[in-house]
Amino acid sequence: MAVSTARPGVRRGYVSEKSQRRLLIAVLVAALMPTAYATCATTDERHCTCRIQRNNIECDLDGNFAQVPSFLPSNNVYDTVRIRGGESSSLTIQGGAFKNIKTKNIAIFYKGKLTLEPDAFIGTWGELEYLAIGNTLESIPEAFDGLGHLKYLDLDENHLKTVPQRMFSHLTRLEQLDLGHNQIDTIHDKAFDDIIQLRVLYLDGNFLRTVNNTMFSHLSRLEHLDLGNNQIDTIHDKAFDDLIQLQELYLEGNFLRTVNHTMFSHLSRLEYLRLEDNQLETIHDDAFLGLAGLLQLSLRKNRLSSLSASLVRTMSHLKWVFLGDNPLVCDCQLAWRRTKARTIFVYGICGNPPTARGQSVVSFDTSLCSQDNTTNTGNGYFYHTFIYKNTKQQQCHPRVFVDILKKILQCLHEIMRGTFR
Repeated sequence: MAVSTARPGVRRGYVSEKSQRRLLIAVLVAALMPTAYATCATTDERHCTCRIQRNNIECDLDGNFAQVPSFLPSNNVYDTVRIRGGESSSLTIQGGAFKNIKTKNIAIFYKGKLTLEPDAFIGTWGELEYLAIGNTLESIPEAFDGLGHLKYLDLDENHLKTVPQRMFSHLTRLEQLDLGHNQIDTIHDKAFDDIIQLRVLYLDGNFLRTVNNTMFSHLSRLEHLDLGNNQIDTIHDKAFDDLIQLQELYLEGNFLRTVNHTMFSHLSRLEYLRLEDNQLETIHDDAFLGLAGLLQLSLRKNRLSSLSASLVRTMSHLKWVFLGDNPLVCDCQLAWRRTKARTIFVYGICGNPPTARGQSVVSFDTSLCSQDNTTNTGNGYFYHTFIYKNTKQQQCHPRVFVDILKKILQCLHEIMRGTFR
């Protein structure tokens, strides 16, 4: 006969009230603890590590993975879910990959081939605000469904070639979009039509050649636009007309040869305009007519021989003009008159005449210039030397005597006409 080991008066299988309380506490603690257990689609689990660090989920994938790790449900709200790894392997962000995770930010940086399924972010928690994907994404299907609360989308440094129609149609609250440093040469006319809340757009470092009239026609709240370091040689007359809130426009590192009179005519709030490192030879006299709020104008590394006073006559807030690395001719075209009205700091080096070559544009003598060259701006200007200070004595040149002689002859002519004052 078997001997019972149970205590007298206690039924077999019975759990005491004290034990029940301990079990309940353990369950509650487990439920409240932040958990981020993940299952990786690989035969070797040692190459998939997901850990929690300061309320962030960090996943390092060192093996060959078909999909993003499948996370178990958790009630904790994480700051960031970050997935990194991959060398020669490929990774698919499968449908509903993050449906069990509550987080404000998701960042995926994968060195191997990266693919998005159309419903990759279906079921994502409604407060997701930031999404970054890189570095080898080649195309994006309609993968942003369910991201209605997203404010920041970073697709920088991928291999995207086109931006298709209504690619961002679900991102109605998007404020910042980074498509820089891809291989984009084509943007559909309606690609940005639905992201009307957008304030910042990066398209720098791509292969764009033309900016047409409809590309930005729905972005009336845009404040910052970066088109630098593309291959842009053509900007249509009304390409920027609808960007009435734009404050910063970057067009450096392109192939622009001229600036016509309508290109910036509607950008009254623009403060910073960068046109350096283009091939500018001519700028229409009214090219900057609408830029009443401009603070800084950069025209460095172009082919400009001068910048007439008429170009800046309406810029009542202009503070800095950068003209370095241009073949500037330092003559009366640059003789803007100094008055007490305001000050503009102009930085540049004279290329001609030979007597002024290598000097700052602020150091050449303008005393012989006629009044017509210095008063057509409606404002006063003061040339200021920055790092191009030249301490050498200006050498005498026959041209100086010719100019003096012309001035004397002009005075004599006025005396003979009785108009000398």
